[in-house]
Amino acid sequence: VEGGLDLLDVRCHPSAGMMMVVLKIRPRVEGQAKTALMAALSGAYLHPKLAVAVDDDIDANDLRQVMWSMTTRVHAERDIVTIPNTRVFALDNISPVVPGQNSFHRIGTKWMIDATKPAVTQGEARDQFERAMPRNFDHVDLDEFLP
Repeated sequence: VEGGLDLLDVRCHPSAGMMMVVLKIRPRVEGQAKTALMAALSGAYLHPKLAVAVDDDIDANDLRQVMWSMTTRVHAERDIVTIPNTRVFALDNISPVVPGQNSFHRIGTKWMIDATKPAVTQGEARDQFERAMPRNFDHVDLDEFLP
């Protein structure tokens, strides 16, 4: 991809038919997440058609956390990019077969979602996206409240 990228984890999720990849990264500068997402969608491995970048406070293996990041850290106009008319996985039946070709040649749209906080160079803006947790969350003993 590019030098200096803090790539912490990569997950292809079977629950999404292996057509979704989640990158756990720590972007140092603006635009770095999108650069990593483009690389994830540009390889010879055609399965992924959706790539999502999340921060280091999100478990890339837990789709609930990934969805939380997408719903709280994504401004759709700015952070979702579609790439139309690209070669996609042969079993992606929503994408049409290229005319005159067999079913292994499909053209569709890939998309990427930058669900990361602002880059580490933007400290104050980044701090606004810290996860809010209830006071004493890590010290709650449910036995004190439940019979």
